[in-house]
Amino acid sequence: MAGAIITKLPNNYNREVGYISHYHELDIRQLALYDGLILDYTDQQGCVNLLRQCRSSFIGTLYLLPIFIYSIDKNIDPIAESLSDGVVSSLQVEGVIGKIDKIRN
Repeated sequence: MAGAIITKLPNNYNREVGYISHYHELDIRQLALYDGLILDYTDQQGCVNLLRQCRSSFIGTLYLLPIFIYSIDKNIDPIAESLSDGVVSSLQVEGVIGKIDKIRN
């Protein structure tokens, strides 16, 4: 099984937005460096586990971090959806930048 993969999504807004598609061996402390995250819901359990870890963290920048779920299928577990800041069906960063700014300010 591959280790965690975090991809920085390119944008013109000077924001560090990370896309996570694999959750194995992920050190959540490194996530504090991002302005926001988009989690792939293909691995539902990995996504929910990471959401729970972030939201229960004692590190303020982690539990307040804007986190979105990426899913083409809108059938999202209600717990996962409640722990996230929303569901997106596209990896276009422009769609979440406004939400990230509102959450962080």
